[in-house]
Parts: sequence; C-alpha cells; structure tokens
Amino acid sequence: MDVILLEQIQGVGTLGETVSVSRGYARNFLLPRGKALPASAENLAKFEAERKDREASMAEGRTRAEELATQFTDLTVMIKRQASETGVLYGSVKARDIEAALAEKSITVARSEIQIGTPIKEVGNHDVKVYLHPEVVVSLNVAVERQSTTA
Repeated sequence: MDVILLEQIQGVGTLGETVSVSRGYARNFLLPRGKALPASAENLAKFEAERKDREASMAEGRTRAEELATQFTDLTVMIKRQASETGVLYGSVKARDIEAALAEKSITVARSEIQIGTPIKEVGNHDVKVYLHPEVVVSLNVAVERQSTTA
C-alpha cells in the first residue's frame, strides 16, 4: 500500500515521501497514529498545503529534542533489582523502569522513546537508546545493581 509520510519514520522514509508499506503496517500503525495518509491526488494536494507548517513543527521539535539531549550528557541511571548470587536478575529491567528512574532526575521521556534492544537481565552497565526525535538519538547508560536483601 502506498502512503504519504507526515513525519520522518526510522527505516521507512522522510516527511512528504511517498513510500510503499505493507497494508497491515499502514492500517494498524501509520494511519491511526496520524503518521501517514493514503497516497492519492487529493491527499497529496492536502499535504502540500500543510507542508510548511509540518516542516516548521518538525524543526521546532528537533530543537526541543536537542535541548533535552544535553541533559543526557554523562548521565547514568541507577536501578536496583533483586538478583541471584551470579548476577542474574529475577525478572528484567523494562522501559517503564528507566522512565521512572529518569523522572526521579526530573527528565520527562515517554516510554515509547526508550529502546532497550536486548532485554536487561543481568547486573552491570547497559547502553540504552533514547529516541527523543526521529533525528535526535541519545545513548543512556543504565547501571543495574543487585539489591541488598536483609531479613
């Protein structure tokens, strides 16, 4: 299915580009979230009329994201979890845990912007990507420590 992208989407395309994506991706993700329009002559005309506003909005969003990215310089988030003697966690660290740890440091980031990659299931330092904007990606150091259990 051909769609007109209303914003830059990682691995798909940039603002205003007409791309071909699977029907399910378009119907279930891009169209309901307002990230794309079905490719047609009238939708293309509608997009071109709004193009300057969307580009200005994207530039403003990028500026805000770059300002927020400065707070991530040399930032380490500490998370304590129960773990075995060998350092394997009972469970895993999820994006919501990192979101809460950042909130404690007065940094507001949406859970969907945090991309962990492989699940964090061991004690130690882990790098996590935070997508503040399609063009602004920062790396966050997450230090997972073993929680002391006193009975």
